[in-house]
Amino acid sequence: MARPAVPDRAFVNRATPAVRQPADIRLQSMIEPHEAPVHQLAGLVWRIVEIEGPIHIDEVARRVSAAFGKTRTGNRIADATVQALKYAKSQAPDGIRPVGDFWLTNAQAENPPVRDRSRESGTLLKATALPPMEIAAAARLIVSESGEMAPEEMVRAIARLLGFLRVGPDLQAAILSAIER
Repeated sequence: MARPAVPDRAFVNRATPAVRQPADIRLQSMIEPHEAPVHQLAGLVWRIVEIEGPIHIDEVARRVSAAFGKTRTGNRIADATVQALKYAKSQAPDGIRPVGDFWLTNAQAENPPVRDRSRESGTLLKATALPPMEIAAAARLIVSESGEMAPEEMVRAIARLLGFLRVGPDLQAAILSAIER
């Protein structure tokens, strides 16, 4: 007789994370994103961070490009995005902020969202796009619901909670780095 499958201990009582929602903002503009005044771009990047934060700076630039109807993000758009983020922070220092390569609101810093990426594709599934503060929040959630576990088991549990089916070396390294902090 075959042994019955035992559910992964980390998922016996876990809550389902929110599905990650992208910022789908479209602008009607006759100018290129990198030509837009920094104060106007600041409002756009602020909204993107509010919706998707914590979000990698490269993803913010991709959303800026998409808002202007562009399919590619070149150096000029990336540079304009950085300037807009810095300007937005300077105008409201208690609003948004960077943590490494990620931008987030103060509310997101206090309570990072744990989001399911199972429906995502492309760059959002790269380990470098995964915010360390979200990984740490996922680890806290798992420990609170399932108790302490070995690091290897915790890595798998976090990856599954975040919607990853496989744990490659890059994802494993990113998760271990975040939970060791």
